[in-house]
Amino acid sequence: MRKLILLVIVLAALFTGISAAAVEKDFRYTAVNFTPVDPGLDPLDPADDVLLPAELGDLLPYDDVNGTYTVNYVLQGKSGKVASTNPGQLYGVITITDTGDTTEFAINDTFGDQFDINPGKICGGVDVIRVNATGYAEILTGTDQVTGTVDNDANTVLLDIVLETPLGADEQLMIYCKFQTTEKGSLPVYGDFLNEVTVNDGYANATVTLV
Repeated sequence: MRKLILLVIVLAALFTGISAAAVEKDFRYTAVNFTPVDPGLDPLDPADDVLLPAELGDLLPYDDVNGTYTVNYVLQGKSGKVASTNPGQLYGVITITDTGDTTEFAINDTFGDQFDINPGKICGGVDVIRVNATGYAEILTGTDQVTGTVDNDANTVLLDIVLETPLGADEQLMIYCKFQTTEKGSLPVYGDFLNEVTVNDGYANATVTLV
């Protein structure tokens, strides 16, 4: 079924003329701040606040041999059931560049059942930002430029993004999907959590190994 969805998206891109883009996928910690501010000399006076470059999050530990990111189960002592994971939440991050004159992006993000988007909605569970060449970010989630749905039953995030202007050569469009374990209170299922994405007719994936 998933292969069929990917095929439909590719064919739609070919017939509608939607252009390709360079797409990357990775996993990061949730210590991010898209629009950090230096409060200046007077923290109570917003007039001297200065916007700073975005803090985009550090990558999770990466296994070069297996090509996967690592997340550890945190187990309850007596039962051996899952209490949480370490980290407790993580971002699956999509980075889109080299888009030419394209302003329209159809995103289909699919994921395994070991994690859900939390909270299960756009704005909070999924955030979209536009990062310029100097690292400053504009949050697009909650604007008319981004529409979409989160379906934790089907394990999908579907987004339609229509930018007001094309990305510059050194700009990037980034989508942050926040994941939290679905296995709390259950026995751990060790193995891989695969996260795949298509962006127009581009494709990327990344995998977390649960240990």
